[in-house]
Amino acid sequence: MDAQVSFSTHAEQRCAERNISMDEVLYVVTHGRRVYNAGSLVFFLGKRDIPHGDRANQRIAQLEGLTVQTIQTDGGWLVVMTVYRNRERGYKDQRRKRKYDCRNEDLSCW
Repeated sequence: MDAQVSFSTHAEQRCAERNISMDEVLYVVTHGRRVYNAGSLVFFLGKRDIPHGDRANQRIAQLEGLTVQTIQTDGGWLVVMTVYRNRERGYKDQRRKRKYDCRNEDLSCW
């Protein structure tokens, strides 16, 4: 990816809590699948997204299921908003729209 990447304070806190280095986040941004969802750009690293040469590396194999949620600024910067792991349903949750529109005041989504 050609964009410059910066981290929000929230993303730095989540990386520290979840023991995820910034290099690992950049790896996911470089090799992961891209999904545009609600104005944000989400990167998800699945098992098939890891190159065959990197699969033997235990640290990279542990990145499977890592999701990086970003926004892209007008200046071309990619700002990482949050980082989390979701091995089971990570990519499916990003592809799917909500069944209900939570912006409608008459509908209660929760």
